[in-house]
Amino acid sequence: MNSDLKFEVEVSELASKGVVRVFCGGSHSGALTSSGKLYLWGKGRSGQLGQGSDIASVAAYRTTPVLFESHNVELACLGGDHTVIVVEK
Repeated sequence: MNSDLKFEVEVSELASKGVVRVFCGGSHSGALTSSGKLYLWGKGRSGQLGQGSDIASVAAYRTTPVLFESHNVELACLGGDHTVIVVEK
């Protein structure tokens, strides 16, 4: 077994954000705060990070969470190549 593999990583940028839910997708992850803010990180080759074409490389793996700019998020679902976000009306 490869001893260099990591199965858990601390996301220190979220320590003071009040995270109440964590979501995992195929190659991206997300965290929802108590104030309805959604942070996403990982790969965004299919738009999973909610940044569209505004990111320099869609294939790069982002280790720093990026705030999804939208209305207050109620719920998110992350899958293999998708992110579904339900926002407050």
